[in-house]
Amino acid sequence: MVFFVIWGILYEGGEDAPWITAGVAGSVMVVAAVVVREIVLRNARRRYLSAQNRLDRNLTRFSRSRSRSVGRKLSIAENELMLAHIARKADAADTLGSLVEGHREVFVLCDDYLELTARELSRTDINSPRFVAMRKGRKTVRRLHRRHLLDWTELESRSILERAKRESSSEARAVAAASALEIVEEAIGHYPGEQKLLESAEVLREFISTARIAGLVEEAESSEKSGDYEKAFSLYENILARIRGEDISEEEQSLLSERITEKLEEIRQKRP
Repeated sequence: MVFFVIWGILYEGGEDAPWITAGVAGSVMVVAAVVVREIVLRNARRRYLSAQNRLDRNLTRFSRSRSRSVGRKLSIAENELMLAHIARKADAADTLGSLVEGHREVFVLCDDYLELTARELSRTDINSPRFVAMRKGRKTVRRLHRRHLLDWTELESRSILERAKRESSSEARAVAAASALEIVEEAIGHYPGEQKLLESAEVLREFISTARIAGLVEEAESSEKSGDYEKAFSLYENILARIRGEDISEEEQSLLSERITEKLEEIRQKRP
C-alpha cells in the first residue's frame, strides 16, 4: 500500500524512476513495522513476567508466613492469592500443552490447596465469608486438579512408553514400561473410577507381561541354538507355567501356549 501511494505521488510529480524511491520507502515501512511489533511484544512479555514474578514472590512470602504460624486462619485475600497463582500456572500449562512438567506443577499446587483448605474448612463456621470463598475455590481447583493430573499422566506415561519401545532388550522395555505404570497407578489413586486411566494401566500391564515373556523366549531360543536342550526345555516349561499368570489377553495366551508346547515337543525329539 505504501509503495503504491508514494509511487503515485512521485509519478504525478514527474519524478524519474519513481518505483525505486517508492520501493525503498515501502521497505523502510515494513522494517519499521516489524521493529515496532517486536518492541510491543517484548514489553508485553516483560509486563507478564513481572506480574508473574510478583505473584510468585507474594505466594512464597505467604507460604513462609503460614509455616511460621500454622494456627493462623487463611484469610479471604490469601485464598484469592493462591487461586490466582494456580490459575496463572494452569493458563501457562495450557499454552505449552506438550510441556509435561507444567501440568505436573499445576496438579501439585491444586493438591496443596485442597489439603490446606480441607483443614481450614474443618475449623471454620459455615456462615463465615471465608467458608464460602474456600468452598467456591475448591470447586474450581478440583476441576483443574483432575484435568492437569490426567494431562500429565497421559503425556508422561506415553513418553516413557515410547522410550521403552526403543529399548534394545525385552527386560529394559519391561522396566521402562513399569515406571510408566507407576505414574498411571498414582493417578488412579486419586481418581479410581477414571476409565481412561484404567484402560491405560491395562495396556501397560499387557506390554510389560509381553516384554517379560519375550525375554524368556529369547533366552530359551538362545539355549536351544547353542545346543543346551536341557536348559531350553526348562525355560520353555517355565514360560508355559507363567503365561496364565501374566496380564495378557486370552487369545494371546492361547497362541503363546500353543507355540511353547510345540517348542517343547521339538526339543524332546532333539534330546539324546
